[in-house]
Amino acid sequence: MHTNRSARWLLPALIVGLTGQAAIFGLRPIMSYRAIDLGAGALELGILAASFALVPVFLAMPLGRHIDRRGGRNAAIIGSAICFIGTGLLLFSDSLFVLIMLNAVIGSSQLAMTLSTQWLIGSSSASQSRNRSFAQFSLATSIGHIVGPALATSIGAGAESLALNFYVGAFLFCTICHLIACLATFFFPATTTQSSADRSKLHSLREIIAVPGMKTSSFASLITLATLDLFMVYLPLWAVDKGVSEVVVGGLLALRGAGSLVSRTFLPLLLKHRSHAFVAAISTLVSALAVGALAFADLWIATAASLSLGLALGIMQPLTMAWVVNLAPPGTIAAALSIRLLGNRAGQILIPLGVAPLGTVMARPADLVFLISGALLLASSAASGYLARTAPPSGKDYI
Repeated sequence: MHTNRSARWLLPALIVGLTGQAAIFGLRPIMSYRAIDLGAGALELGILAASFALVPVFLAMPLGRHIDRRGGRNAAIIGSAICFIGTGLLLFSDSLFVLIMLNAVIGSSQLAMTLSTQWLIGSSSASQSRNRSFAQFSLATSIGHIVGPALATSIGAGAESLALNFYVGAFLFCTICHLIACLATFFFPATTTQSSADRSKLHSLREIIAVPGMKTSSFASLITLATLDLFMVYLPLWAVDKGVSEVVVGGLLALRGAGSLVSRTFLPLLLKHRSHAFVAAISTLVSALAVGALAFADLWIATAASLSLGLALGIMQPLTMAWVVNLAPPGTIAAALSIRLLGNRAGQILIPLGVAPLGTVMARPADLVFLISGALLLASSAASGYLARTAPPSGKDYI
């Protein structure tokens, strides 16, 4: 009986994870190419990357509180519907300003869809099966990471070969993906297994952040997502400098997604033998070396680095989601996840805007972006490693 109930909510969540991430991971590099065609340089690409996260910085905490009290179904439906509309409007974008504005709209609505889906998994899964549920969800998103950029660039190239516009084909594919995600959210349950007593408990933001391990897990998540964002946005600029085609860039991004798919398959096994903090420290260390190598890469080194980045960095999304949910006091799952997403979005704003001006003084700005990303990942690895070594034993799985 429990298995059937789980299947009813888990399958729509997996569909949203797959198609929603296919759309986003297809959109980000295509929007970079579109921006470059419209005259964007390193600074404008940084602004484009930051615009995706600007509004979510202000929405994350209020939205998390709302979802903890009222559930996530309506937020998921509204968010996915706006994603669908915003992506469709990209078909008519003809200026850098419009591109940035639509990117901000899609980023805001994607927050609602993502937070609602993660809340559904965290609040509907029993504690003993939560790591497995998040791993399954992350496997679905990994498939989206593979098919999104690969199909978006391939369909765009196919449209171009038929004397149509490259961007029409690519954006149309992403719009269809968001439509499927929107339809799947209507099958989300209105309530979950989280008790009304848990939902009635109020914890301040300071109390949630003060939980041992919460800062480290959120920082690791912040650096991971910011690095992934910079990789997606600046890889097209790297490719233009190297004379690499759009389809090959789609292949590199798909290869990174394939690496994530493989590593996430084995994440539950890893967590049986090692703590969350230890796995985070090792994966961010390997990611730092991989993304730093891109600064010195030809196509073959970039291929190996993309695969290595996927294998190492791919673990971090499900790891930090389960880590944060396990730490969250009762009734604060969405609020805790919103802290994680707030940090993610803040990193997506501050890091690109901090890095982009430096890139304008270099002949190959993408190389500097990748080196700084590697340095930030090293800092995250050190923080997680320190927690893994010094945290005291606890009944709460925060390490």
